[in-house]
Order: sequence, then C-alpha cells, then structure tokens
Amino acid sequence: KFGNYDKLAKYYRKYRPSYNQKILEKNSIILKKKISIVDIGAGTGIFTKILTKIKKVDKIYAIEPGLHMRREGKYF
Repeated sequence: KFGNYDKLAKYYRKYRPSYNQKILEKNSIILKKKISIVDIGAGTGIFTKILTKIKKVDKIYAIEPGLHMRREGKYF
C-alpha cells in the first residue's frame, strides 16, 4: 500500500535520519508556558524522541496505527 511503511519498520528505525533538534528548540523559545503535543502517525518515534528533550513540552501523546512501527518505537 502506498505510504504504508509498517512492513519496513525495522529498517525505517535504523536508517531514517532524525530531525534537527536545534530548530525545534529555537522555535519553542517563544512559548510562554509548557504545552502538550500529540504526534499523530508517530512511526518509530523519531520525532517524538526529540520532543522529549525540549523543555517547554510537558506531555507527549504518540499515536501510531501500524503495529510494526509501534513495536520498533519501543526501542526509544
């Protein structure tokens, strides 16, 4: 199925490059208070992991429908 990476989850976690954390930190400086974030389609949790390191993020809810992606995400 086009756009469904669930069967590639093991390789996705291993080879997918991460996001630039500095860009997220710079943009979070403008926040006045802590926020909650919902990561819909979280995949293996690459972006979710970065969000955990940003001081202004209070809670994160990662939602991923793909079973294999969720399983690979548990390694973070």
